[in-house]
Amino acid sequence: IDYIADMFQNPQTLPTIAIVMKSKQGLGKDLLINYLEKMLGEEYVFRTSDIGRDIFGTFNPAVRGKILVQFNELQGKDGFTHKERFKDFITADKLNINEKNVKQFTIKNSIRIFVFSNAMTPVEIPVDDRRFVVIKGADLLAADKRNDYYDPLFTNLNDPQILDLIYKYFMERDLSQRDFKRQRPITQAYKNMKEGNIPPVPRYMYEVLTNDQFINLPIRPDKQNKELSLVPVNSILPQYKLWYEKVYEGRSYVKKDANNGFVELLNFTKIKKGTPKHGRIWCYSFDKEKTLEILETEYEFGDEGGSDDEIYDFSDGELEFTDDY
Repeated sequence: IDYIADMFQNPQTLPTIAIVMKSKQGLGKDLLINYLEKMLGEEYVFRTSDIGRDIFGTFNPAVRGKILVQFNELQGKDGFTHKERFKDFITADKLNINEKNVKQFTIKNSIRIFVFSNAMTPVEIPVDDRRFVVIKGADLLAADKRNDYYDPLFTNLNDPQILDLIYKYFMERDLSQRDFKRQRPITQAYKNMKEGNIPPVPRYMYEVLTNDQFINLPIRPDKQNKELSLVPVNSILPQYKLWYEKVYEGRSYVKKDANNGFVELLNFTKIKKGTPKHGRIWCYSFDKEKTLEILETEYEFGDEGGSDDEIYDFSDGELEFTDDY
């Protein structure tokens, strides 16, 4: 609500946050933009279902002078293909505009981005993300209830009195204490998308260290340095491979990537250690406590916060008619 109110009150500013709305088709996501477009004016809104052509292609005149841009039914392929330019589009103070037969020029960026999708992961949300808010839509209404719900919304869309009332509500909403960067709502849908982008090895090791089902993995203390633990490479990699092929069905397992994950992402050390039965073998040496600290701080495992049951407080200005209308 505050994000939209800020768009009306401060259209010249850049919030550096994009809204991702996930739901099944038919929920009415476009209806929200229809209302905003009515109040902002059509000339300040642009909608596209082809970001590769209209936003990140050779020419992008459509975004010039826009306050709101809607990425409609964005699929993961497009979101991931253009992920770096997408991030810059959200946060860059200036945008380069390329029009046919016109020399490139720069404009101030004050665009609010709404991403609508029914895909599981339409955009990449990295571990250090500070750009996205993800909202998951409710289930579709039963067929016999949809008309009762949606008909008034479509009728009100063409009622100037209703639109004026909503506009006034947004313009009078108090945003003095709002900091969009520091007060982003972290929903469960956001956390699920973010976890889906965490590299496989950290996900696996968190399960190893916190889940009893991995108790048979031969992890033992290092006798020469009891702060460290050892696990044979030829024991953990086959088990990791089984886990990987189950969790990431359809993806190809690459042993080199697995080894790099343990060494580069989790700071494991690959060393040779002597054993009574097998002589000297390759092992991973690691500090359990420091590994858990990496997993919980850098990859945010163990944080169970987040909810898709959003609660909006309208106590500071309910939508009701007054004598002014």
